[in-house]
Amino acid sequence: MKELRELVLVMENNGCGATSMFNGSASTSSKLSIFYKGISQNSWTSDDNAAKALYPGEPSHSSYRKLKSDLKERLVDTILTLKFNSNKYNSYQKAYYRSHREWAAAKILLGQNANDAAADLATKLLRQARQFDFSGLAMDICSVLRLYYGARMGDMARFEEFNKLFGEYQEIYQFENRAEEFYIILSSGFVNNKSTKEDIRDKAKLFHDQLQPALEKYNSHRLHFYGALIELACHTSVNNYLEALKVCKRYIQFFLQKDYEAHVPLQILYYQELLCHVQLKNFMEGREAAENCCKLLAEGSYNWFKYQESIFLLAMHTDEYQAAYDIYTSVIKNKRFNLLPDNVKEIWKIFAAYLAYLIRLEKIQASYNDSLKQFKLSRFQNETPVFSKDKKGMNIAILVAQLLMLLSEGKKSSFIDKVESLEQYTYKYLRNDHTLRSHYFIKILLQIPLSGFDRTTFLAKTRSYLEKMSAVPTEAANQTNEIEIIPFEELYQLLERQLG
Repeated sequence: MKELRELVLVMENNGCGATSMFNGSASTSSKLSIFYKGISQNSWTSDDNAAKALYPGEPSHSSYRKLKSDLKERLVDTILTLKFNSNKYNSYQKAYYRSHREWAAAKILLGQNANDAAADLATKLLRQARQFDFSGLAMDICSVLRLYYGARMGDMARFEEFNKLFGEYQEIYQFENRAEEFYIILSSGFVNNKSTKEDIRDKAKLFHDQLQPALEKYNSHRLHFYGALIELACHTSVNNYLEALKVCKRYIQFFLQKDYEAHVPLQILYYQELLCHVQLKNFMEGREAAENCCKLLAEGSYNWFKYQESIFLLAMHTDEYQAAYDIYTSVIKNKRFNLLPDNVKEIWKIFAAYLAYLIRLEKIQASYNDSLKQFKLSRFQNETPVFSKDKKGMNIAILVAQLLMLLSEGKKSSFIDKVESLEQYTYKYLRNDHTLRSHYFIKILLQIPLSGFDRTTFLAKTRSYLEKMSAVPTEAANQTNEIEIIPFEELYQLLERQLG
């Protein structure tokens, strides 16, 4: 069902809805139309629900499986007819879609032995592939053209021309693929674990050193895109945001100087720049980075959601809680939210817990029917399976949220039961320099029941921990910035008022 939702969404986003796809269809296609509209309107949450609605009384679902296969085939065929000429696509995107569609046509012509027509189309495509840094496509085109001119036409001058170009683009493409491989290796070890890792930094530096000669030799879009991400990993993996910021600015200038609109790398680099400013508390610069990024993003894209995470954190770190609530609301209501990977959706469930806490403290004015007003702690504990395993990272944010909610609900006995388990947790997981701020804040939380939930006693018992924690600013702590969804110093003040 998920893959069909994505295909239907592509159709809808490009002006090809049910009316244009199924107008004048026969009865079988009419069932397809009903199925399409149901998916478009999110009428069914699963294949089982859709099968029961479309073919009631048929337990085997065989007719539904055929209908699903037919719709998928129709959608895939239709994708190849989409023009992507809308103004929402920039020049690079339009060139990408047009070039790859025409290359598919050229390959079909070759298969039909229409070699002259294929070579003519390929020659025109090569100019566009080179202009927009489509290295893999340029390599494939040169492979076809050197064969055409060398073996079929006997034109050795043209053969040498395209053979030389093939060698150049083959080398570029190999470096691009190597850079992509390096990036995947790095990101796969970090995506579900927000803990700081020096081994990722060391590996990233090794990878970047191997790519450095190619980065100096070639101006390839894809090579420098992955090169930027790998160089950033050298610094962000250990939360060295000052150096990461320098990398962002350098690569932003590189992509701004391209002859075409390099939106994807710029989106990601502005996002990383924003993340750095959030961590370094450069809030004015952070807003500027956010505005630059906003100009490039298509709402509902993966990068749009990741950008919203950083904007949310920026709002939370500047006490703009109402703005953070508005961002959260727009994100979870977006029709592509449920298509996100589980680890990305889980981040927003953690954010929701902090918003619910702020609503309880009347720091946020929520809409009258907002589910956050009836936030269920038991459900929250079951909705964060990915990051609950990240004991030195995001699980800290989860544990803190649970304690904040228990305190806001006045459940002192449950708070005491929960906080007693944290002493061992702190000893086991929060003992190194990377987790110092979390270590001291957990120590502060431990003092609440020891103070008898009395404000004056709490302040006296926690003064030394607060001073030690504040002496380690977040940018120097090498602690992942998402852990402090609300800065610990601000949470301390909120706790003080609650106990008062």
